[in-house]
Amino acid sequence: MWSLIVSLYPLGGLFGALLAGPLAITLGRKKSLLVNNIFVVLAAILFGFSRKAGSFEMIMLGRLLVGVSAGVSMNIQPMYLGESAPKELRGAVAMSSAIFTALGIVMGQVVGLSTTATAGLRGLGKGAGGAGGGARCLPGLPCPAPMGAVPASGPEETDVRLRLLRVPESRSARSESPVCHHRDWELRAAHGDC
Repeated sequence: MWSLIVSLYPLGGLFGALLAGPLAITLGRKKSLLVNNIFVVLAAILFGFSRKAGSFEMIMLGRLLVGVSAGVSMNIQPMYLGESAPKELRGAVAMSSAIFTALGIVMGQVVGLSTTATAGLRGLGKGAGGAGGGARCLPGLPCPAPMGAVPASGPEETDVRLRLLRVPESRSARSESPVCHHRDWELRAAHGDC
């Protein structure tokens, strides 16, 4: 029974990963992350009342919902961070979620040493648990707006942004040249080829 409860988390992650793409397209990145919080709140309510109700099924459903939330957030969060970061920092910011996920796995392994390791390594696990608990007390950072939501600074920049939003197969109303692709839009826009 306990192995089924534990395995529902990765199963929910699979469902969340499959749900992430359509959710990000229909609602957008930021709204998808906000809607994703509903899964966590429902899971917390189920976990909180499972003992009072005497129902292990509530724990199972809560684990599934937490997995769905993790699957959605692990797919949409890098997209949101990559789109909202400045061009100079885009790679580093997009990689931060993967780096901190790996760091969290390592911290979980080190904290687990206090229960499974020999006496010499148990102190390391207990100290890491205290450091992880202290890190949770740090204040959250504000969410930046995606670059598409930032207003343009002038009519030239507005024209460039509108050209970027057009479908690549369409033709510009002023010329017969195709609309710029994402790789060379700056160069072509500077020379007026768009």
